[in-house]
Amino acid sequence: MKLKKLWKKLMNDYMTFLKNNIIALLLLVSYNLQAQQVITNLKKTQNGIVVLQINADFNKSNTLDLNNLSDCKVFYMDISDASSLKISKVPTIIIFDGKEQVRFEANIMMKLDATRKDVQNFVDNLILNKFN
Repeated sequence: MKLKKLWKKLMNDYMTFLKNNIIALLLLVSYNLQAQQVITNLKKTQNGIVVLQINADFNKSNTLDLNNLSDCKVFYMDISDASSLKISKVPTIIIFDGKEQVRFEANIMMKLDATRKDVQNFVDNLILNKFN
């Protein structure tokens, strides 16, 4: 009888352990899926539609959340790595489709007037124009 109780307690503890760790694992995976992919050069902007946001560490609070944009790749770059892009305002968002298509630049308050929706609309229009 004691063995049966011990087995039941062991299985209960095991199930609790699995539940706790599965939740932690799912949280970790979802965080990584939405993590910002930082690049230091422009090689990844050469293929397909790419949205690149350039900002500086001191202005991170004004970074636009571009997670879950569809039909494009999203990358982030520190201003110190973007000298070839001649960035004068941070943040700046550049949309590439083989080459630079458009820039959304910050206003005098170092905030973007463009929204996530504006960026997605431009991406959508790039895709639609490929069919014309």
